[in-house]
Amino acid sequence: MLAGRARRGLRAHRVHRDVRGRRSQGGLTHREQDVLRLVAAGEPTRRIAGQLGISTETVDTHIRASMRKLGARTRTEAAALAFAPTRLDTSDNSEDGR
Repeated sequence: MLAGRARRGLRAHRVHRDVRGRRSQGGLTHREQDVLRLVAAGEPTRRIAGQLGISTETVDTHIRASMRKLGARTRTEAAALAFAPTRLDTSDNSEDGR
């Protein structure tokens, strides 16, 4: 019952869910890449903030934006997706065709 009231209230004020798709606003910013690089290295939010000279809240904001752009559910998944090869090269470059 409470959830229904909340949804109706949000609709009345024209507040909608973020339904933008994966990478809807282009690629990751340089700062988002910096943050995800440190996430991939296993650094906690506090240490990332200290290394980059930004607040922990800003680190969390960059992580959330990256997750949304990449369609990731966790910060670890976002880091993995950000630095995964864009495609696997399956072409055969050998001279004898093997």
